[in-house]
Amino acid sequence: MRVNLKRGSMEATLVEEFRQVLTKIMTAVEAAAGGGASEALEDYKMALARLEELGERLAPEEKRMRHFVEKHGFSQALDELEARFPSAGPV
Repeated sequence: MRVNLKRGSMEATLVEEFRQVLTKIMTAVEAAAGGGASEALEDYKMALARLEELGERLAPEEKRMRHFVEKHGFSQALDELEARFPSAGPV
């Protein structure tokens, strides 16, 4: 299934995978800021590697998402996903 919107299209599974990994990254960053550095760092590294894998699956027209992934604009990438492909619940 593909989600088609005016600003591009992305497979629904890819959208959800991006949403999950970006949320995991944001959680790890918050945990590290709260003092859980060692475990949070491992979570962050694993999620970042997965994010880079997902970034390789982006279509060429996904320039904004590609930019956010490459520049590690995690909150901006989540905002972009939510604007284009609203989730059913809180992110």
